[in-house]
Amino acid sequence: MTPRVRFDRVTKRYRLGSERGNVWGLRGAGHASTGRLVTVLDEVTFELHDGDRFAIVGPNGAGKSTLLRLIAHITAPSSGRVRTTGRIAAMLELGAAFHPDLTGQDNVYFAGSLIGVSRRELDRRYDEIVEFAGLERFMGTPVKRYSSGMAARLGFSVAMSVDADILIIDEALGVGDQDFRDRSAARIEERAAEGATIVLVTHNLTLARSLAHRALHLEAGRVVAVGAAGDILDRYEASAPGPVGAADFVATAPGTLHVDRERVECGGGFTTSAELEVPPGLHGRFLLRVRDHEGNVVGEYPSWPEADRPIDPGPTLVTASVQWFPLVAGQYHLELGVDLREALDPMAASSIEVVGDAGSPAARALIAEMRDHAIRSQVLWEVTPG
Repeated sequence: MTPRVRFDRVTKRYRLGSERGNVWGLRGAGHASTGRLVTVLDEVTFELHDGDRFAIVGPNGAGKSTLLRLIAHITAPSSGRVRTTGRIAAMLELGAAFHPDLTGQDNVYFAGSLIGVSRRELDRRYDEIVEFAGLERFMGTPVKRYSSGMAARLGFSVAMSVDADILIIDEALGVGDQDFRDRSAARIEERAAEGATIVLVTHNLTLARSLAHRALHLEAGRVVAVGAAGDILDRYEASAPGPVGAADFVATAPGTLHVDRERVECGGGFTTSAELEVPPGLHGRFLLRVRDHEGNVVGEYPSWPEADRPIDPGPTLVTASVQWFPLVAGQYHLELGVDLREALDPMAASSIEVVGDAGSPAARALIAEMRDHAIRSQVLWEVTPG
């Protein structure tokens, strides 16, 4: 049987300091641009067949997202061969293909066309896409007024409308409420039963165990093990220095993100800041990313709309003031970095605790407002070159 996906001794390298590289320098942290080559994936070999449900696990920076981009042919290997057959649907940055000024309805057709879905096919599946996303009331609203979760739900629903042979999923199931996550997982299982090959990256090992029957463990770009999902995930969890989740990102970020308080009331605000050393030649935007305790992305806040804007090099003080934080009680991890579209490398990280009774009338009202109105947490950015 011809493999649906085949990696044959695949190596991927990036040059530090290049415009498209994953580059961050924190002042005093020794991460300034050097121009040297960094190996992100090293001699990776595996095969996938029809109906495989394949999880890729490993710590932050192991090369997981780069591996997915190679499968999707978004980037090319430095050496070795990547072979795929059939139609590919890649859910790597949910909602990233949306135009902020277009309505949800217009963006279904806009984003669908970018991933190869014909207008006739989108016409036929439009009602199903909207119903699955649960956004019937907001399809006439510009996407720029959507919360990050709403945009991600619509992005997932559009991506799942493709009759793809290979489904590539990078943290996509970390969006939405538990009901949406459950329905998404069920939809993925349906597609696998129909013969689609599923490739999943997630820090949620419970989700990986429920969806995958094979897994690959990556460390520093090298394959540690590949085989039955239960065995691979058990060994990976046992080898991790602590619980696998948001703490994994805190440990691997090169610098500290300063937060003006350790705790915030549900619906309250706070301010973050970091001193950065920006290498020359970068195009992108600053991004504040929020993860829950399991590592699921629950919010992303860009500094400006343009995804390829030139960023001034040199010492830079970056401040992000979150006006209100619409999340229920729990521990959350914060990452600040540059979104280069190729990847986000967190170079400053911290944590914050949201306090308050999730079942209180105030918290329930907040959650209802998030669900019933197209709003996003307002973040005020200040970027000051040094």
